[in-house]
Amino acid sequence: MDMDGSFLICLLVALITLLVTPGTSTPLHKRQLPVPSSYAPNYTECPSGSIIRSGVSVSNEERQWVQKRDTVMSELWRARNVSGVVPRVGIAISGGGYRAMLYGASIISAMSSTTPNNTSPAAGIFELSTYLSGLSGGSWLVSSLYSTSPFPTLTPQNLSHIWSLQVNLLRPTSGLIDTTEVYRDISKDVDDKYNAGFPVSITDVWGRLVGLHLNPGGEQEAAEADIKDTPLWSSVVSANEFGAAQIPYPVITTVQRSEGEAHVTVMANIWEFNVYETGSYDDSIKSFIQTKYLGTYLSNGTAQHRPENTDTRRNTSITRQPPCVTSFDQTGFLAGTSSSLFNVEVAGLGFIIETLSGILSSRGIDTALIPNPFASLPTVNGSIATPTQLELVDGGEGGQNIPLWPLVIPDRSVDLIFAVDSSNDGAGYPNGTSLIITKQYAGWKGVDTWFPPVPSTPEAFIAQGLHRKMTVFGCAGLANNGGGGGNYTGPMVIYVPNREVTYATNHSTFKLEYTMDEITGYFTNGAALMSDNPSNATAPPWSTCLPCILSAPLYRNGSATPSQDCQTCLKAHCWDGSETGTPPGAGMGPPATRGYTGQGPPPSIPFVTADNEGTANAGTRRMAGGRWWSVGFVVGVIATFLM
Repeated sequence: MDMDGSFLICLLVALITLLVTPGTSTPLHKRQLPVPSSYAPNYTECPSGSIIRSGVSVSNEERQWVQKRDTVMSELWRARNVSGVVPRVGIAISGGGYRAMLYGASIISAMSSTTPNNTSPAAGIFELSTYLSGLSGGSWLVSSLYSTSPFPTLTPQNLSHIWSLQVNLLRPTSGLIDTTEVYRDISKDVDDKYNAGFPVSITDVWGRLVGLHLNPGGEQEAAEADIKDTPLWSSVVSANEFGAAQIPYPVITTVQRSEGEAHVTVMANIWEFNVYETGSYDDSIKSFIQTKYLGTYLSNGTAQHRPENTDTRRNTSITRQPPCVTSFDQTGFLAGTSSSLFNVEVAGLGFIIETLSGILSSRGIDTALIPNPFASLPTVNGSIATPTQLELVDGGEGGQNIPLWPLVIPDRSVDLIFAVDSSNDGAGYPNGTSLIITKQYAGWKGVDTWFPPVPSTPEAFIAQGLHRKMTVFGCAGLANNGGGGGNYTGPMVIYVPNREVTYATNHSTFKLEYTMDEITGYFTNGAALMSDNPSNATAPPWSTCLPCILSAPLYRNGSATPSQDCQTCLKAHCWDGSETGTPPGAGMGPPATRGYTGQGPPPSIPFVTADNEGTANAGTRRMAGGRWWSVGFVVGVIATFLM
């Protein structure tokens, strides 16, 4: 790929997006985290110790950080009259484009004691949390917040100085000339990375656009057309609040597409980018590379120069550089990786793609490409050890659209997880499909005890109204109501499904710009949602019950005794183990996974592109309204890689 060819794609994309979307420009908000001087990664001398490790435990750096966080948490819990062994809390933000990002932000805002005039009973939960994970649209929220220092207060007004949501994601400026200048800069950035010896794909372009709109300082005046780099994910450790353990530990998730696969399956390996390490706890991998050195080619743990079997059109002077790599982990690229749906969208655009003979997938550019740090490593599965580079895609493609897996890892010892779900399972709202598939995944992987029992089908979720209220799973009979799995001792999960309380928050995943009124609507709705929760008439108010739910792990481990009110609260808000609503003979899970036992060829989750069609049924992720922006973007990128 050369500069002229890259620019043609950007011009084509700019022309198409100009025709189908309006645009404006917005003011800057400066960040304080350092940023690299170029999108192209750097070569550097390797450190004296190994930059990879194997195992199922967390890194020493994470462990030490969590110990510091525990000290901070103890003080906060003490202010709530809780002492001794205190619960460890995590928050997981689902995928779903800007809808998921805004819904997740509204829930965190309601959970934060720093939000002005916050009277929600949930206020302070964010400050009590140790982990925050994000996937796809949720990763946009997480990466954006942690790219900003000091850590921002989550209000629509404050975030408007960080995000550029009123500007279409694909069309950063209002004029054709200015828009093509932006794409010209993106083209040059991607070419610089390519010529430096690194694989590039459609996700590099996508990640630059995501970073441009969601990171402070990214949006420039049209006349400047100056694309700024996003902070490195590994640089978050230098932020004052993170160093003092004043904010949760952030994790971004993605899934791997294996070589030869057209689509990701429900058994896909789940990868995570945390600020210290990148890798996977899945049994076939159980290996990690320091995020700072992500992008380094390794063979059996030893850093090496770019393998000879990669594209030879690149600069031959690369082999004279030191073998280790830094600055590969730009937050925009990682957030783009976690939301890279182009392998799915390409499949959904057959009327265009057929004429181009599958060029995207055959050239491997429809996913995010990362040099394989675990090549030839004897401790990983052969399918991991063989490829020179890894293909990573949207974290929800395997069906787990809530990034719960990093938070159920036993060594992280999370007691309580808020599962914030803005999936579009039907009509723009969720129906429990993600929880069900995570539970199935745990069973298929032989670690069923990592995740609590949940209803076995989305039909049961809907029949019991669990998609329209917050519900606690894993209560293990604390309130003598069944609760399912009385011997379960893993994390409890508080399901927080997106629902309308004061404002309809079921916008299309591919709605690429939002007005301030719409953004404010999300935040008002989130505050109302977290302030009350439907239950039976005899239950105490939500303001009484939520503290009881937060303390439920303490009741289970015997370090505290629930009051009569708390027992009533748990009975009202814990799932009772019922399978009411499951169709006769339906089997387990959504239609896509029913009958699958973890053996044999695993199924993939089907996708449709009709805009918000249908009612809440399960097993299908809806790429609502995505076809036409995909036409412009995908065709443009195809043109690039043909040059």
